[in-house]
Amino acid sequence: MYSINGKRVPIIVVLLLLIPAVNVVPVTAQAQANSSPAIVLHNSWVQKSHVYEGAIHSHSTKSDGHNTPEEMSQAYRREGFNFTVLTDHDKPPLPSTLASGILTIGGEEVTVADSKDWTSGTHVMHLGAIGIYQYVPIYQYVQDAINSVNKQGGIAVINHPKAVAPYSDETLKSLSNYSLVDNYDQTGDRPEKNAASTLYDNLLTAGNVVWLSRSDDADYIKYVNTSAVMVNADSLTTADIMANLRAGNFYSAVGHAWYSSREMARISSIVTSGPTITITVPQQSTIKWIKKGGVVAKTTANVKSDSYTTRGDEGYVRMEVSRSDNQLIKAWSQPVFVQGSLKVGITITSPLPFVVGRPISLRSSEPGWDSVTYNWSVSSAPSGSTATITADPTKPWVATFVPGAVGNSIIRLNVSDGSLNDFASVTVNVGSPTSLTAATSKTAVLTNEPFIISVSPVTRHGGSGGRIDLQRSTDKWATWSIANTTTADQPGGYQFVRKESVLGEYRYRAVFSGTTTESSSVSLPVRVFVVGVSTLTAITAPTTVYTNQKFNVTGALKANGAWFRWNFITLQRSTNNIKWNTVTTFPNSGSTTYKFTTTETTAGTVYYRTTYAGDATHLNATSNVVKVTVKAHTVKTPTKLTATAPTTATVNKSFSITSKLTANGAALTKRTISLQRFNGKTWTTVASKTSLTGTYSFSRTETTANIYNYRAIYAGDATHLNATSNAVRVTVR
Repeated sequence: MYSINGKRVPIIVVLLLLIPAVNVVPVTAQAQANSSPAIVLHNSWVQKSHVYEGAIHSHSTKSDGHNTPEEMSQAYRREGFNFTVLTDHDKPPLPSTLASGILTIGGEEVTVADSKDWTSGTHVMHLGAIGIYQYVPIYQYVQDAINSVNKQGGIAVINHPKAVAPYSDETLKSLSNYSLVDNYDQTGDRPEKNAASTLYDNLLTAGNVVWLSRSDDADYIKYVNTSAVMVNADSLTTADIMANLRAGNFYSAVGHAWYSSREMARISSIVTSGPTITITVPQQSTIKWIKKGGVVAKTTANVKSDSYTTRGDEGYVRMEVSRSDNQLIKAWSQPVFVQGSLKVGITITSPLPFVVGRPISLRSSEPGWDSVTYNWSVSSAPSGSTATITADPTKPWVATFVPGAVGNSIIRLNVSDGSLNDFASVTVNVGSPTSLTAATSKTAVLTNEPFIISVSPVTRHGGSGGRIDLQRSTDKWATWSIANTTTADQPGGYQFVRKESVLGEYRYRAVFSGTTTESSSVSLPVRVFVVGVSTLTAITAPTTVYTNQKFNVTGALKANGAWFRWNFITLQRSTNNIKWNTVTTFPNSGSTTYKFTTTETTAGTVYYRTTYAGDATHLNATSNVVKVTVKAHTVKTPTKLTATAPTTATVNKSFSITSKLTANGAALTKRTISLQRFNGKTWTTVASKTSLTGTYSFSRTETTANIYNYRAIYAGDATHLNATSNAVRVTVR
């Protein structure tokens, strides 16, 4: 049952049932109207004594905000807001208070999961909770969180469903009992990008009664007053604001401060008279009328009042108001639901095949009408059938049909509200059960590489005829399309040669159409991944190292010739170039190359290579092998290298950089050191010298005024360790 303003009402929006994707074929019979059309409009707008402006989504220093709760509420008060809901991330709600001229309502933004079973692939979203008094735990399944909010008497909000932490369409279709959907999507409400409003129309078209809200998601006082909900209410109390939000007695508005406007769009009234809706606004505006499917039914520019007369088939009508002087200043009404003539259809929700004795679930396409009776009957059945049909005592729009014989049975549903009547019927083809299976020759292929989907012969019971369809899906069973078709009388089975040109995951299943004496059937799906070619380019490593000396193994990962970033690369080690052991696995991050730093503790010969495991769209890869000779470490004498230089110098005039090399406090002579200069990214050698005294003087001349950094480098030798001096900075003017 739907609820508007606390009353149960019929809604003519056709429900798109969430039918399981495997082995389900929905069957809907269009009803024949037996009465004149009657249009009833359900308008959630009820004029009250006040319009209270509020913000229902903001953050403070209790989570990721920049200002305290008190600073945020007072910033909203200064901007003319009457109430605010502080929704800090996963923090207990503050108590509702009315202080200093603004009502603060308790709330929370809950981080929720799209699955009951937490895995590495679990996706997180954000759920708004308004008017709660207890903490809603983090990371629980989103439907469980919605239920927790409702249990507290709160209002659940689908926060920014197409922006940060977006909701998938599949997740939203599976949810129920939330009240508001936020249309904030970080796109500036440009029509070509306004994914959140499109999503809202999809939800309404699918039969959901939810209200459209707007929030600024402010985490800083300078971002307040960019969005608001305008609530019709008689008093500024938590109970009154919550009741009217829940009933849809409000509209949403945006002022877009980042577009140099602090003004909100306004709606003065929305009234209905017979089949006509009239909206009034205080300033010249463009009024866009949007109906079922997100279709724009009418647009009127530069008006303060506009009307739309419904025909009865709109499902709903909502209004979008854009100020004529600035189209980015907008307001959105709640939908006015349109109930046309009493029409009904029947949907079969049970999976194929339909066989004798197995219950089949049916439901009316328009459940939930008050004062409507539902009468189910079997109007026709095969000779000798013992078929039965039983309506659910608590949900009379749902029925269970149990076939009693092979053949066609006709189910009829009559509905009546005392004055309007309608009926629908559907034919159920009950046959002998059949089955078939599908298999693929390859589970991973390259683009345009042929592969074969093999389908077994149909297991049947003496029948003949029918059709085999190979169906294909690219969105995990949500939508299936026919890829190939053949007759069903091939005794040796069927082979379909396929190839795909786009990377991704593909699912295939075989469908037997059924015959007059045999039921249809659907195979389990098989998956095929179309992958790209990934390669690990030649890795490099030093050919000789000493025990306990750090050294690097470097390389790069490419896919189809291009750099392939953000993937996990594994470093493997072998002592015989036959048996390989994993050393470590690390992502190559956003750079074009990867680098592993490792050491060896024992002298000998070792081999290194890297591997990439591949993913759903890329093949695995293994690099070349590098051989490293490890020599026993000889104890070397530590060295120390210092550098000094003037702090300033003049362009085109020489200056000196002096360096001293010592070992155990004594000058180390007859060694070569290098002078390096930093170019902003790397150190580059600019000079080298050998000294008989251990003191080195480098003369430098710079032609451009700048700040230069220098250092000295000693590479070490067989008896002494390497050393790097301190860096010196010279400002050349």
